[in-house]
Amino acid sequence: MNPEIVLKLVKDKAIAKWGEDYWFAQLVRGYTEAENNATGKKLKPLQRRSQIEKLFNDMANQDRLALKTAAYLLKAVGGEIEIVFVSRETAKLSV
Repeated sequence: MNPEIVLKLVKDKAIAKWGEDYWFAQLVRGYTEAENNATGKKLKPLQRRSQIEKLFNDMANQDRLALKTAAYLLKAVGGEIEIVFVSRETAKLSV
């Protein structure tokens, strides 16, 4: 998972959904709601604002992005992460 690509996707979807002026505040609200629903916590958006702000201020230099953080960001804009397991086993055939 490339963090820069995920963050750009989230930002583009957020701007399309809430507009240039409100995308960040609404994203933080949606992120907090997603985290609260998943964990049972009662966090306020202000408690996650700086964490999310750091991600987007330095998108190009993000070398990793926690899967749960990506999941909450994507959930905030109406998306989700889908993980698919593909087994590439080979078998010898007897002739």
